Amino acid sequence: MVNNEEIPAFGFLVEKVPTPLPKTVAIGADRARAVMIHLVKNEKVKGKVKDFGPGILSHLHRLILFYIPKWAGQLRLDDDTKIAGKKVIRADELPDKVYCFERWLERETKELRSHPEDLDRSLRVAAAAHFGITSELHPFNDGNGRVARILLNGILLITNKECLAHNICVLPVPVLREEVNEREIRKLLEAGKEPKLDSYVQTLEDVGKSWDLTPLKLHLASKWEKSLGSFLMALHMRYARFHKKNWHDNLNLIEWQIVEDMERRRKWLEDFAATSHSKDPVPDYFSASLLNKHYQI
Repeated sequence: MVNNEEIPAFGFLVEKVPTPLPKTVAIGADRARAVMIHLVKNEKVKGKVKDFGPGILSHLHRLILFYIPKWAGQLRLDDDTKIAGKKVIRADELPDKVYCFERWLERETKELRSHPEDLDRSLRVAAAAHFGITSELHPFNDGNGRVARILLNGILLITNKECLAHNICVLPVPVLREEVNEREIRKLLEAGKEPKLDSYVQTLEDVGKSWDLTPLKLHLASKWEKSLGSFLMALHMRYARFHKKNWHDNLNLIEWQIVEDMERRRKWLEDFAATSHSKDPVPDYFSASLLNKHYQI
């Protein structure tokens, strides 16, 4: 742990993060989600962040942790953080590592935009980004999971036509985890203990052990399929309430196409989650070529 006496001007950054009210957490997540949707649609947002490039992690974190201004957007300063008993990147390496990661993310998301409805590629990039933030970088004292889930939702929505063209953005994965004491789980993991983990955390641990993104891709595919299924069911119930005939018959051509696209995607995800897959290794986020560009600017 960094000694507060050694860095008096920044000592507050390594203090324990106070537990916020659930409503406050939800507001922060919603603010970050709104900005992410703008980025997905290539719209301008306030601040220096552009698209999914350098600065995006701190920008999202400032929105998520707005209720603690002195922590919001600040990289951690301690080196005691462990995930599943493994130490993450040292604090003094974070600025360069975060920059490399964001350049990697920028490159991957640009590729995604040129491959509409490439769901396998979307799942791979989203899983890699999430794992990189939570298990490799862990750049912030608090809120890493929320930043990662906001980001992965944005990645998965990049190639969705209904979001880009019609502003119908169904989040693939919940941003906030329900009925899970994240703080307690983190304490146990940092202490090298093995708590009974939910499927989400267990999946991240499996990726860390095997260095294979496939378990996380399958987890995301399952969550996304359920999210789309819930949306389509709610749509069906809404139309059935006011119309006696088949709900599809009440849709105009554009609405019909949107529903067809979503149903096709849901079926693909369902099949993907039920199929075995070959190993999909964790990428190199911190290539020297990405860091070199940082110093050439």
